[in-house]
Amino acid sequence: MSPPVKSLRISEQQIPGLQESDADENDTRGLPDACVFTDEGWVVVFECKAQAHVSASQLRRRRKTAIRHGFESPLVVVIAVDEAAGTAPDGAIAVTWRDVYRWFSKRSHEPWARELVQYMQTFERKMLAKDYEIRGTITVFDGLRFDDDHAYTYREGKRLIRPLGDQLQARKDLHKIGVDPKGKRRPAITGRWTEGVWDFLPLDVARDARQFTSYPHLTMYLDPSRAVAAVTVPNASASRHEVMTTRLLKSFHTARCGWSLGISSASQLRNSSRPCPRSKVSAVECFTPANRR
Repeated sequence: MSPPVKSLRISEQQIPGLQESDADENDTRGLPDACVFTDEGWVVVFECKAQAHVSASQLRRRRKTAIRHGFESPLVVVIAVDEAAGTAPDGAIAVTWRDVYRWFSKRSHEPWARELVQYMQTFERKMLAKDYEIRGTITVFDGLRFDDDHAYTYREGKRLIRPLGDQLQARKDLHKIGVDPKGKRRPAITGRWTEGVWDFLPLDVARDARQFTSYPHLTMYLDPSRAVAAVTVPNASASRHEVMTTRLLKSFHTARCGWSLGISSASQLRNSSRPCPRSKVSAVECFTPANRR
């Protein structure tokens, strides 16, 4: 049974109820990132991982430390980038930062939830702006929400293109046309010659390729004026993979470009974004030669 909200207390980087100077050497090696607790012995211990992998032994240490200080049945919650199936020991549960982001996003009409959502977006933008090859994402793709009050920026484009790719790469309808659900994409979104950002979805047949440009692939592109879903056919691969390319183009034509945003028509795009003039929303099929840098 959860305790009354009024009885809850919060601590950061210390044993609940203890000053840091009172902790012994064993305790300092097991300090939790945060705790929510009561004076009656109820506690939830939080372990937060931005990039490091989850360690079951570390979670056990956190729990033992809490028990040693009088909390009989502590619950340890680990928040990490990775799914942690099979990692969490008894008395611990694992969630991802994306789960946290989704939960708070659904409540972002409240100031307290909106503040965390905006903080997570800003944190991820700053990490990507430094061109760190960070593993995974802490936010999720929740639509292209650019309008006059929320202008597109290069940093926001870099943030969105990664979770957009994660969401698309997991789609079963794209697996049917050859997208590799575990294929490697761009490790870092770099380059500032334009305001646009791009990433790609590799195909199963390209899994052992040294360079992704050796095979056709699907491309996502964002800039201030448009969102593009494309079949990219590198010049070097066009003749060698003609049959595969033709099949891929036919599948893509059938989808009518809508798959890139999780929609099948321009009218659904209007409903999935913030309000904008109808004249600005369209889905257009075209073939465009391009040099990619």
